[in-house]
Amino acid sequence: RDRLTQHCVSLLLCLPRDSFDRLLSEDVPAAASSAASTASNFEGKGVEAIDVVLNLLDTRLALFSASCTADPAAVAAVLPAGVSLTGGALENLVPVLSALFEACRSSRTIRRYCKHRLLPRRSSDQMAQLPEEGASMRSRLCRTLTHPCTQAADMAASLVHALCKASIARAVRHTGYGNFAGFLARRGLLAAGPSAGDSTVYSSDSSGDGEDEDEDDGAGAADQQGGAADGDKAN
Repeated sequence: RDRLTQHCVSLLLCLPRDSFDRLLSEDVPAAASSAASTASNFEGKGVEAIDVVLNLLDTRLALFSASCTADPAAVAAVLPAGVSLTGGALENLVPVLSALFEACRSSRTIRRYCKHRLLPRRSSDQMAQLPEEGASMRSRLCRTLTHPCTQAADMAASLVHALCKASIARAVRHTGYGNFAGFLARRGLLAAGPSAGDSTVYSSDSSGDGEDEDEDDGAGAADQQGGAADGDKAN
């Protein structure tokens, strides 16, 4: 099943961008969607297929992190029982990141759900930790951003960039400036503005869609209002 899922995810890279909406199930009745949010229901859509891809990504990120230790026992401990991989950790991770990147660029619902799973709102305890600390998907994704393998690091950064509606400020807020600096440097954005060759196009509904800027933006707005009354306190 694991190997079949990996092949299906790789197949998604061959589909046209307007096909990714078909990964969402038929509309869920309003009564069912308003009663209680389940893992397979998001904004009135069934997201079972996206859950499968995200669960595969979780396994691949854990495997990729374990492979960096060069300890075969650590790699074996990450794999589910009865699962054996063909190819290395890198070859199994990059296609999953690429498929989710294309899906998030093409569908607003998929992007919002993936952001809900990959970059959830952090609790006060988590805010005291570095983004790359821990065993969550966010933490593993942040560690991938600084991996020496630029192929995996760049694809992970591109996915975070897409999840944040192509906003560098939001991406940095979720992952940390140091973790995201490599992505900025490769695009010439550390010392100057956007490079002329950066012409990434996102779906028309991926910006200005009424989504909360970040889950933490409410606190930022409050700080700005307080700053108008007391500049020292805002600083």
